Amino acid sequence: MRSLLRPSGLIPAGPAARPFSPADRPSVRWRARQGASVRRGFGAQNLASTSSRGRGGLSRSFRSYRPREEATAILLPQPFSSLISNLPAVLFRTDGAGRVLFVTASVADLTGHGAEAFLDGAVRYDDLIGGDDRKAVAEAIDGALRRGEGWEVEYPIVGPGGAIRWVLERGRPFDGEGLSCLDRLLLDVTERHEEKEALLREGRLQRLLMTLASSFVNVPLDSVEGAIGGALAEMGTFVGADRAYVFDYDFEGGFCSNSYEWCAPAVEPQIDNLQAVPLALVPEWVAAHRRGEAVYIVDVQALPPGGLRKTLEPQGIRSLLALPVMKGEEPIGFVGFDFVAGRHACSAAERDLLSLFGGMLVNIDLRRRSDRAWREAAERAEAASRAKGEFLANMSHEIRTPLNGILGMAGLLAATKLSADQKECVETIRLSGETLLALVNDILDFSKMEAGRLLLDRVDFDVRRLVDDVLSAFAVRARTKGIGLSGRVEGVLPPSLRGDPLRIRQILTNLVGNALKFTPKGEVTLRVVPLGEGPEGLWLQFSVSDTGIGIPADKAGGLFDRFFQVDSSVSRRFGGTGLGLAIAKQLVELMGGRIGVESREGEGSTFRFSLPLPPGRGAIAPGSPFPAGKAVLVVEDNVINRKVLLNLLKGLGLEADVAGDGRQALETMAGKIYDLVLMDVQMPVMDGLEAVRRIRSGQAGTTNRSVPVVAVTAHAMAGDRDVCFAAGMDDYISKPISPEVLAQVVGRWLPGLFLP
Repeated sequence: MRSLLRPSGLIPAGPAARPFSPADRPSVRWRARQGASVRRGFGAQNLASTSSRGRGGLSRSFRSYRPREEATAILLPQPFSSLISNLPAVLFRTDGAGRVLFVTASVADLTGHGAEAFLDGAVRYDDLIGGDDRKAVAEAIDGALRRGEGWEVEYPIVGPGGAIRWVLERGRPFDGEGLSCLDRLLLDVTERHEEKEALLREGRLQRLLMTLASSFVNVPLDSVEGAIGGALAEMGTFVGADRAYVFDYDFEGGFCSNSYEWCAPAVEPQIDNLQAVPLALVPEWVAAHRRGEAVYIVDVQALPPGGLRKTLEPQGIRSLLALPVMKGEEPIGFVGFDFVAGRHACSAAERDLLSLFGGMLVNIDLRRRSDRAWREAAERAEAASRAKGEFLANMSHEIRTPLNGILGMAGLLAATKLSADQKECVETIRLSGETLLALVNDILDFSKMEAGRLLLDRVDFDVRRLVDDVLSAFAVRARTKGIGLSGRVEGVLPPSLRGDPLRIRQILTNLVGNALKFTPKGEVTLRVVPLGEGPEGLWLQFSVSDTGIGIPADKAGGLFDRFFQVDSSVSRRFGGTGLGLAIAKQLVELMGGRIGVESREGEGSTFRFSLPLPPGRGAIAPGSPFPAGKAVLVVEDNVINRKVLLNLLKGLGLEADVAGDGRQALETMAGKIYDLVLMDVQMPVMDGLEAVRRIRSGQAGTTNRSVPVVAVTAHAMAGDRDVCFAAGMDDYISKPISPEVLAQVVGRWLPGLFLP
């Protein structure tokens, strides 16, 4: 019941609204049995009570009443009776006993009962009002009467054929010619009410659609379960369903399963009973969905016995609506509403709501499939990356190990007394080894950069010595070609700078090597110029200039691209992988710098790169002897590499003991205290990682668990360093071993390398 109670009159103010005047009165005048004229009015109490037939309704307590015919004649003059009887609205007039004195014929259209049924008392109007609404209407009218006001109230009644009709009632008490009664004007507002309800429902539907859409837009896949469950609850509540659900089709398995379900309070869930339901039980249902059609059953009990009815009735379903969830031309499942409490006629809006929800499920399914495909692809890529990394690590180890021996021994041999022919042979070995090492380094560095696994060292180094080393490495080649090779470091620099000298040397080696390669005559110059201090340190500009063939202007832009060659003839004439400059650029950027080129075809080129380098801890003197009495242990299974390492240490003034594998190292350390251990990683019997774990844990019986252990390995991938540190090693050197790097690392753990 919708209460619109407010002060009201039955008829607008005017002559028709006032009490009858003497001129309006009929010629018949009623008197009480005692013969005295009496005036009757309303009593002090108006109640909602139970009629003689036990049905709640409206009754009024009056002081007296008259026979219906006399009362009607007094209060409804004949000239007005015909007019009022033909009103489209319904007019009731009742006396104090609740008897209907007058009702218009239009009551039949509103209620389905003729006027005589009300006049004879066969039907009571108040009984057409539902129980809760009937009580509310009675209380509203009684309250108005106590205040001496009219009333206006809206409520539903049971109309013709059981249909619900909405009524707007306006009423007032009327007292005329000694007789008190109620006038109740009833207006059929069903159409207006339905329009209003439709607008409200449309608003609720739009809000629900917005809620659903916002729930599923960019919802994380791990929150989809909750979003679907919440959507089913919202939709089921909105349409008044008893169940809302989602099913998945498995046409290969020949069944469907209930994957999500929402149930109204006191409705028994069915999800556990609806798993792997054979499609053969509902062939018509499945056929409709495969055609893209909805399954809509208004009355399950009206279905033929057996078949679908036999499947639905045990679930208590009276009506249902199930729409297929279509992915392309094939259903992947269906969504639906079950109505258990009673039959339900589904509206177009309810169908649209389910259809929209089904579309959202399709999008979720696509996202899930895409995410699954992405994850599988990522896993495959990760597996391929791991395989590639393992291959590169193994290749690095297997190639660098013999190269370390070749270059190390060549260097040691060159330092001995040799004839001119012998020196030429040794130099050829060294140059060939360095060329092979450069090629291997390019390939490995490029692969590591692609995988994001290339790490930088941060050690102290002398820039001037670095420049001298680079120039010395190319002096023979330049002299052989008849090309001038010079270099200079300008300005005042700190005694040492901190950075990765191996990577800077790699960049300079590439640039100077290219300059010599592409310069048939003239000169190549290497310059280092300080640019100024910055937050990251001192900015140095390195430049390599030549008077060579130069680069065409239209080719200069691609110089730093991988596998780039100015033209194929250059590739055949000069060789190279086309990776050097690409690697140089990435290394410079990895160190926080910039690189560029200026060139004129036929005149030469200048490559420049700038790096920020913080100051080091002091002057570097690699040849300074270490304090006597320091005990060093070299753990290396490769005989050649062991000899190289021992000779390099000897050059630093250090003598060392040797062990061939991790187990021998532990046995050696059990009987002697060492100040430093240089440990290979990949060895037979026991590798270096296991050996250092046992040293740190104390399981090996060694006397010094905190001895510094430096990994010396041909494993040069980015993750290898982390693995070594995680095992308990303190530092890391990759092969081939540079004398300068060895001196730097050893100096960190044995005092005496760095001078103040």
